Parts: sequence; C-alpha cells; structure tokens
Amino acid sequence: MYHRTRVRLIDGFWFGGIDVTAQPTALPHPLSAGVRELTGVLDRMPVGGWDGLDETEIKALATELMRVASRIAAHQAAATRVLDESGLAKRSGASSTGALLAGEFGGDRAAGDRMVRTGQLMSRADTVQQALADGTVTERQAKTIATAVDTLGDDVSPQVRTQCQERLIADSQNLTAKDLQRRAQRVTDVFKESKAEVDADENTRLVERERRAWQRASFRIWDNGDGTHSGDFTIPEAQADQLRSTVEAMAAPRREHLQDQPLPVEGTGSDRMGRGFAQVCDKLTPETVMKGGPTLVVTVDEATLREHVDAPATLETGTRISAGEARRLACDTGIMPAVMGGKPVTLDLGRQLRRFNRNQRIAMGLRDRGCAFPGCDRPPQWCEAHHWRTAWADGGTTDLDDGVLLCGHHHRIVHHQGWSLRRADDGIMEFRPPGKSDWRRNHRWRAAA
Repeated sequence: MYHRTRVRLIDGFWFGGIDVTAQPTALPHPLSAGVRELTGVLDRMPVGGWDGLDETEIKALATELMRVASRIAAHQAAATRVLDESGLAKRSGASSTGALLAGEFGGDRAAGDRMVRTGQLMSRADTVQQALADGTVTERQAKTIATAVDTLGDDVSPQVRTQCQERLIADSQNLTAKDLQRRAQRVTDVFKESKAEVDADENTRLVERERRAWQRASFRIWDNGDGTHSGDFTIPEAQADQLRSTVEAMAAPRREHLQDQPLPVEGTGSDRMGRGFAQVCDKLTPETVMKGGPTLVVTVDEATLREHVDAPATLETGTRISAGEARRLACDTGIMPAVMGGKPVTLDLGRQLRRFNRNQRIAMGLRDRGCAFPGCDRPPQWCEAHHWRTAWADGGTTDLDDGVLLCGHHHRIVHHQGWSLRRADDGIMEFRPPGKSDWRRNHRWRAAA
C-alpha cells in the first residue's frame, strides 16, 4: 500500500510530496530530489507568461532569478569539482572533465573547464562558497573574493582567511564588480598592523600584476577589404585607461566642441566610440604622441613621488597602480600627477566665473570618481559640473564644494525632476528623490588615505 507523507531526509532537508511505501525503502539523496524538483518547477513556468505580469512584480522576480542563478552556480561548481576528483573523465576516455560535460550538453569545453576551476577555487574559500549557495553574492563577486583570499600567503591562518572572506562579502553588497576587485587588492587591511604594511603588500601585488600585463601585451589589425579595418589588442590596465579616457573625451555626448567635425548623432555608444577612436588616430603622429597634452590624472602621495616610498597610487578612473608605475607615468606628458601634499592650486572662484575651470573639474574627478548619481558608472570624461547648492544664475558661487560631477542624463534628471542634493559629513554627495525621505549615494570604493 502507498501513501503520501512528509519525510525528513538529512540534517534539516525536508521534502514534501514524495511517494514512499509503508515498508522501509531507499530514499533519494536530497541533491537528486532537489535537482529533479527544480526541473519540474521550470517545466511549469511558461516563458511567454512574463508578458502578462505587472512591471514591478517582474522587477522583483527578475532580481530573485538572479539570486537563484547564483545559488545554482554554487552547486554547478561543487558538482564539477567532485566529478573531476572522481576520475570519471579519464575512465570514460575524455580529455578532461570539462570535455566530458561539454559532450553531454552545450559542446563548450572551455566553459566546462572554467566550471571545474571555479569549483576548485570555491573549495578553498568555504565562506564564499556558502555565500554563493545562499544567493548573497553573484558568481563574479564570489570569484573575485575567493581569488583574493587564495593569493594570501601560506602563513595566514584559516581564521584570518575566514575574516577576509566575511569582510569582502559585506563590502560586495554596495560595490560594483570593478570596485570590489580594487577593494580585494587591499584585503590585508583586515589583519595587517599598519597602513604602511598594507600599502607595501598591495604595491608588491601590483608590481607583479603589471609585469605580467606587459608580457601579455599584443596588437593585431587587418584589412576587411571594404574600406574598414578591424583588430584586437591586449594592453595593461593603466594604458587602457589612458586610451579609453582619450576616446571618451572625443566621443562623449554633448562634447561636440572637442571635435574637429561633429560626429553623427545616430548609432550606439560603441559607434560613437569607434568614430571617436578614428579621430584619435587622425591626430596620432610621433610628435603628438611624444608631446600630447594630459589625458589622465594620477593621484600620488608626495613621498611616493619624491622619496621613493612604495605606496600605490590611483588613476582618476579608480585603477590602482604601483609606486614605480606612478613615478614613471608622472614623467609622461600624457599623464597629469595630482601630488597630495604638494603646492595647492586655487579652486574657489566665488562669483568671478560662471563655469568651473579645468583645475576644478580635475579636482571633482578625483573626488567624485565620475557621475555622483546613485548607481551611475559614467567616468569623469563623460560628466558635467553641476552647481548643486545654488544655481549660478540665482547667486551661487563657482567654488569646488559647490560643484558635483553628473553625466548628461542625470544632470537633466536632477534639474527637471526636482531631486534634492546634500554633501554628507564624509564629503560624498547624497541624493533624495522627489517626495521621498531616504537619501541615496553612489557607492564607490575609495582607497584609504
């Protein structure tokens, strides 16, 4: 005789709706039952059904699906790791576990191999692995944190490794993926005694990273035969920031005055960048390469620049570079050093000028790191200086503290939708939507001063 009952399987895992006999029988493993139940649930979810849902509900469900995807990724990684350790691929004649899985579904061996490596990485960072399984972090965030902890020295205890994982997991809740990478480079601040030690440790990592990046640099270009050329390249991060900032200055919306000829307004963002890159190439000669004006700002401590102290520096894009790279770039006419502790530049102009000048915009870029509006990732080159306290026409001043960087889109939103702005005690700009009471900010990671 059969009956339906609720069965407790293993350590708190409950599964309902399982048909079992009254006599003792072998119960399915919770993972086997869970995967089959997930498959059954998905079978009952019509893809076309999304068209009939309220947009607010769709947003909530889409966010929840992102968390579900992260939780499934944790199980995929764990499953492929255990499968790899079992040796089944070799016994089956496959060249690798990734190849074995690719033969079963998708045909993408590289993706299978990446899953195996992710599983091996997660197994050495159990706190991160659990956070991924809980849907607390994304797969990319988990890899960033696990990689940072994995590079700590052998002398770091398991307890400290756990503390580092917990700190970065907490930080990941407010940071972008790129900011989390930068934050993770300084994770030793969890247990190092002083800032100088953290600086030295980060600088050592950056020196090695830059060395590997220069070794991997490459460039290819080929003729498409239709009047265009295509290509690909690999360059170090600092040099990529220089190139990007130059192209963005040529292609940024509402910056047509920077171009010899106006760019067509139609097309995607990549189209504008392509045309901007073509205009940069127009100006490339040996003379301009050697004598070009500043295109990027590097913030460097005076002791690092003049006394050869090995403390990392920061590009205005947020990229961290080693002390040696900062000193080298400070000698380059394509880089403007902002020396902390050096001679100050007058940045307050009162009512003398309506528009913020170049030095003020550079200072805003170093302070705001781009558009200050919550959630926006536009770089300083795409931004406009906004009189946030009082409009100049209404008696406002053109002082540094009165200015904030906003991209064109959010500049219009602030003006036309009635957002309120204030500068918090820590100097970061905060925004309040019309009719709301909560203040919001753009969470960017800033290296300790």
